[in-house]
Amino acid sequence: MGYVFISYSRKQSAIADRLEAALSSRSVAREPVSVWRDVNDLRAGESWDARIVAAIRGASLVVVLQSSDWRASQPCQKELAQARHYRRPILELDAAALSRESMDAASPDGITRGADDIAAQLRRLAGSSEVTANLEVRAAAWAEGGRRGRDLMRGRALSRMLKLARSADLSDSARLYLRQSTRGRRLRLLMGALAIVAVIVGEVALRVPAELQRQLEEQAVDSLRLADATSEVAAVVRTDPKRARELALSAAGDGDARNYAALLACQLALTTRLPQELSDSADFAFPDEPRPEDAAGDMAARAVPGSTRIGLTRRGQASPHAYANPGFIAVDLALSPDGRRLAALSEQGVIVYETDRGQELMVLGGATLPMGSTLSWSADGTRVAAHAPEGRTLVWDAMLETSVIADTDLWFMDVAELGDGRAAFLSRDGTVAVIDASGEKPPEIVDVLSSTQATSIARASENAVYVAALDESGDSRLWHLDLGTGESFTMSLEDGYQPLYVAASPSGVGPVAVSDGSTLLLLDETSLQSLATIETGGILAIEVDEEGRTFAGAGTTLICVEPGETSPITPQGGVVPGAQARSLAATGDGTVLAVGYGTPRGGGSRLVRYEEGVWRASSGLYPYSIPLSGACSARASAVSSDGSLFAVGLSDGTVAFLDGAGYSSYASHELSGEIRGIVFAPDGRSVVVATRDGLIARVAVNEEGLSLPSLRDALQAGVGGSTE
Repeated sequence: MGYVFISYSRKQSAIADRLEAALSSRSVAREPVSVWRDVNDLRAGESWDARIVAAIRGASLVVVLQSSDWRASQPCQKELAQARHYRRPILELDAAALSRESMDAASPDGITRGADDIAAQLRRLAGSSEVTANLEVRAAAWAEGGRRGRDLMRGRALSRMLKLARSADLSDSARLYLRQSTRGRRLRLLMGALAIVAVIVGEVALRVPAELQRQLEEQAVDSLRLADATSEVAAVVRTDPKRARELALSAAGDGDARNYAALLACQLALTTRLPQELSDSADFAFPDEPRPEDAAGDMAARAVPGSTRIGLTRRGQASPHAYANPGFIAVDLALSPDGRRLAALSEQGVIVYETDRGQELMVLGGATLPMGSTLSWSADGTRVAAHAPEGRTLVWDAMLETSVIADTDLWFMDVAELGDGRAAFLSRDGTVAVIDASGEKPPEIVDVLSSTQATSIARASENAVYVAALDESGDSRLWHLDLGTGESFTMSLEDGYQPLYVAASPSGVGPVAVSDGSTLLLLDETSLQSLATIETGGILAIEVDEEGRTFAGAGTTLICVEPGETSPITPQGGVVPGAQARSLAATGDGTVLAVGYGTPRGGGSRLVRYEEGVWRASSGLYPYSIPLSGACSARASAVSSDGSLFAVGLSDGTVAFLDGAGYSSYASHELSGEIRGIVFAPDGRSVVVATRDGLIARVAVNEEGLSLPSLRDALQAGVGGSTE
């Protein structure tokens, strides 16, 4: 078992001696009780001995011998503060009561009672305190050793600690250590899978020429090396982004440009943003002192006293609707001008959160900010600055790839591409916002449908759309809406058919597909007469490509109906692993991306391609390349006009990009709010997205994120960018 730390005034040394002697004759879980005391007069001077801090951190129980001398002792008060900081169990004993002698032979003296109380407290802790003490020690060693990946917790010890941490009271540093250990384990699992693949390939290579076998063996070794390197990057990227960049560059080297593990290491190293020194801070309004609360737009943020959580409360509400949690006590808070994002400054640095659910958007690192530093957003909400007491000001770009086109009061649900760069975004109330995806003009609002719930939109022509929406009676109908004249009418379907989803080919070739969630109804594109009704069940997404193929996500299976056919086929590998197909995007050459209802980390995406008369499948969004802060779903997807790039909008505001070959993916996480519609600009260099809370924004395509050579260049440029 662990040991007991005794905090006492030097004037009570005799009492501490007797108590230690009494404890030596007692045992807990068949092991003697050990005691740690400062017996070397380390506290006689004014310096604070690091050995005492380490002893408190690793103690299973801290015993305080209270007296007037103890309360007047500054070193003793420091010991108590350290015990509370590291969440060590504390037992307070009265020194005067311990010194009392027994009144008779039948009653124990004060020392005996005190020793019994300590042993009983240790039994009540039942070893949990010893485990958490070990965690605190390991967390401190990790931090002091440079936060290296090799010092993270692993295996059964990590699994046991994760279970205990749900109810244990841990210090902020220990919780950070656990989070990084968990992240490291996930990365090791992923890299291990890559290494296994390499080993399997090596086994196959036994039947190939010796030179090729040697090359395959070298690839397997490289995969194992990169697995460790990626874990190292993940361990330090938040706290030392410059070091993370150096590790990623070293790991990537000059090797294969299509090395998955090297690509992942480089992407991870760039997730923490670096600052610039700012000579003129006129664009920022810093408070006179750090604030535990702030308000902007219709949002208020307040640090919960004595906690690492930050409450997020909408105007008019009495209690928070969500909490952000940096893992450290926030010393300054700053909401963006629109109230959609929160910047929180803590011991860990600056972290930006979205204020709808309190999920993390990005880490702003590369600087050591002293106590008393404050934060401020630029007036346009694109930058965050930190001002230190000595006068230094640092600034980070919070919207490197994103620009806001319009902030509306609409609740967007879906989008249809009209052609010539135009797109129609559908709001839940039936309003349609038409926008030129190639420009920055505000949308043209078409408000003619009066619906309590519109769910889906598809192109009917260059200036008309189909809309699935409820009518005044509450029945779901298929509408035809002319965007030029504003005229609309309902379309006749099979008796009682209630459409939820509609899709049509962007080229006008092939059927119009409609689904009520259980069946897939194919209509002639000219007469709109029924061609086929396919019973599938569990449909959440449908799509028609330029050649007239119809795709549907039916449960966890992707099905396809070829042009002119009325029976579906299931492409080879058409299952979307672990999830329902929630969004589809199809090219004109028989390639479709199916993204699952769930986090891509769970494998919920699949790229299916029709090649030489055979359907072939590959994994879609690459696991762990998307920095999600929690489980999220895909609600929108699109493909560039040349089919070279897919884009996926997720429910946490992430925009993920996947190259058309299915090789690599990366993500942009600068928006808050669930993305419900996404389209590519005609030049393919950006996408326009619409969120559930009414924001229309442009997100630039960062081609560096998909190319290992470009990532190397970006890392090299940032190695010297840390500002300490």
